[in-house]
Amino acid sequence: MKVKNIITVCVLLYGTILLSQSVVFTQTGTPLTITDIASTPGSGDREVITMMVQNVSTKAIEAYGIIATRTNDSGKQLSTKTHLTLLSAARKDNVLEPNGTMQNKLKGPAGTGGHIELSLDYVLFENGEKWGPDKMKFAEAVTQLRTGAAVQK
Repeated sequence: MKVKNIITVCVLLYGTILLSQSVVFTQTGTPLTITDIASTPGSGDREVITMMVQNVSTKAIEAYGIIATRTNDSGKQLSTKTHLTLLSAARKDNVLEPNGTMQNKLKGPAGTGGHIELSLDYVLFENGEKWGPDKMKFAEAVTQLRTGAAVQK
């Protein structure tokens, strides 16, 4: 069964931002699901995407990376924005437990109008296991963030 969570947003001019027509997450078989997606005007030409994230795996999650891609009506990619959420910085308990949920806000990719697709690219579990293609090198970023935090202690 293919799960498709879609929020359709009316195309309107709000200040100088033309919101995307839709923001979708259509991946299946991922350790996280993204639901309750909403898009609101942000600063500059970036809208703010608010969503609920749920851990549907059997392991606690320590970090995850999302790619937001804006396309035009014919499917041409216009811009991409990546988002790494390191839960040790976002939550008191440092992990997202199995079946746990949390709200997340992301800046959308540059541009106006069109459609935005969210895709899960990387998940780091508390036990050190990793999931996903990690096209955007999120694992490397987590290592760099941890190294920097250790140096500052």
